Amino acid sequence: MYICCLDCSLSPCNVQVDFLSDPSVNFGHTAFPSVNYLDPNYNIAIPVFSVHGNHDDPAGQGNFSSMDLLHACGLINYFGKCLSLEAVELSPLLMEKGATRLALYGLGAMKDERLHRCVITFSVSYSVVAIRTAGLQKITGVCSVCQFSNSE
Repeated sequence: MYICCLDCSLSPCNVQVDFLSDPSVNFGHTAFPSVNYLDPNYNIAIPVFSVHGNHDDPAGQGNFSSMDLLHACGLINYFGKCLSLEAVELSPLLMEKGATRLALYGLGAMKDERLHRCVITFSVSYSVVAIRTAGLQKITGVCSVCQFSNSE
């Protein structure tokens, strides 16, 4: 998880990054299905996009984590939450600044056994529909993964 000063990230500045994908798809798992810096009720200078790690793994009734709370408060943009136990579907956050285009995929921490099972059964998919729908030909793809490996 990224730690930043709230005075730096929350200030009246205009973020020069266009968000091209559908926020309800990327953030549909939260109570705030939007990007925080596009909300007129927040003054976001430095948008933070984050996946969950192994210490803030979603659990319990409702499959919530501390990242859900931070996203619902508008402090971060939490993505990469996997809702299914049998499959992993990664949908990109599409962003553009000037001529630079980015497809940011995210996968929060999950048990090695579960991820291995999804990989060997071909149950991991990367969505490219949003990229084609936006008409983006030249785009850089990045995948943010938090994977903890125990040395035991």
